[in-house]
Amino acid sequence: MNAIEKGRYDPSLSLAFKIAHAFGLSIEQVFIFEQDSA
Repeated sequence: MNAIEKGRYDPSLSLAFKIAHAFGLSIEQVFIFEQDSA
């Protein structure tokens, strides 16, 4: 969790769903999508 919070690890979609489910929340409530500027 610490690595995800600090931006050092991008969880897979499957892991993101599992984390959200563990907290009883939707993915949108747990993770914020920030599009990289290219």
